[in-house]
Amino acid sequence: MEQSRKTFVDAIDKILAAASSMHRDELLFSYKGILYPSTACSPELFKALESFEARSDDVVLAGYPKSGTNWLSQILNDLVAISQKKTLARDSCLNAEDAEEFHYLEIGDAEKFEVGREYVWQ
Repeated sequence: MEQSRKTFVDAIDKILAAASSMHRDELLFSYKGILYPSTACSPELFKALESFEARSDDVVLAGYPKSGTNWLSQILNDLVAISQKKTLARDSCLNAEDAEEFHYLEIGDAEKFEVGREYVWQ
């Protein structure tokens, strides 16, 4: 779990550093009438998200801002970590660090959707 937190903190630091060098008008962009932070996502990401198709074994958790999404994400991280520890005892080919990070569909680069069905979403 510590690696996951470090990855998250590094991503936030990168976003803040990018935002500090941007003009105030560049910090937000509008997509379909809703404002989004331009340092965390892009219009290209949302266009790619429109064609996203979940696989039958994917778990997609949708939440509304300020409704406990971070709390629920932490609980899911804990459940996966416990499950992986039990599974790792039986199957050493699994990597426990892979299960430590949940991906937010609306944050990041559009390239994560280009990989398509081959990408393993944890």
